[in-house]
Amino acid sequence: MSEWLWILIAAGAALAATLYTFLDNYSIDVFFKGRTPQAQNMFIGPAYILAGIILMFVLPIHTVTPLNAAGIIGSGILASIACVFYYKALGAEDSTRVTLLQQLSPIFYLIFGIILLGEEMSQGKMLGLVVILMVPIVIFMRSKKNSQKTQMRTFTLISVKNVISALANVLIVMFGVGGDPFAVVAFAVLGKGVGDTGMMLLNKKWRERWKTVYKKNGSKLLGVLSIDCLVWLANDFVYYAAITMAPTVAIGSAVVKGLQPAFVFIMGVVLTLIWPNFGREKIDRRTISTNLIVTIIAVVGIVLMQLL
Repeated sequence: MSEWLWILIAAGAALAATLYTFLDNYSIDVFFKGRTPQAQNMFIGPAYILAGIILMFVLPIHTVTPLNAAGIIGSGILASIACVFYYKALGAEDSTRVTLLQQLSPIFYLIFGIILLGEEMSQGKMLGLVVILMVPIVIFMRSKKNSQKTQMRTFTLISVKNVISALANVLIVMFGVGGDPFAVVAFAVLGKGVGDTGMMLLNKKWRERWKTVYKKNGSKLLGVLSIDCLVWLANDFVYYAAITMAPTVAIGSAVVKGLQPAFVFIMGVVLTLIWPNFGREKIDRRTISTNLIVTIIAVVGIVLMQLL
């Protein structure tokens, strides 16, 4: 049972990640119209700093050394940088396609895990990882020729995001205070807030874009971003717990990323049919068949990694 417990936690992280992906996609398309969506960090940055400080007083955090705190905060800052590329990708593609392209992330977790953590990978788990990495290849091969340029740009953005995220999460394991998820979440959230706020202070274009969008949408924008932040916090907690409990960082990441497409695929179709302004997914036959194929591939990869 204990071997499957972290997978159940990973499923919770995948579900939370699915929810915030749709919320992000909605805010980027509806409020920011796909233009400079990073400007929402004007709200998210201070909100995360406040949340991190509150969590430090509310959660039962163990004694944390300055080195551990600095390492986790650094991880949060890297995560905030990774989100810049994530927002750009969402501005060009729908939620399902962006989520599926993130299946590449385990290979970077594997590389950093071996180099920085000395992790080892069995042949069976390597096989499962290779199966999961077939996902972006299938997506590209089944894309229409006139959209392959967009796919390549999205692929590049998500690949950069995955490299930075992988390094951030390896730092979580390195400085994770013995797997204490409370300390990890509190300091990582604080780090993300510092990173988001710092980038906003350095980028006048982002600040100007925020002023324009906020002036037009006001409380509706703040409401959506507030819900988005709460879902991000829930995802951070269960995700960090999953990767610290998993056999390796690469496996923990692969399972979360592998389960997420199934949630995104199902929820995307349902939401688009009953609430198209929020779901905002392509539901033509070719897209649905592609997403179904890669979801099956991802699930098979997860099963192989766990059983072999």
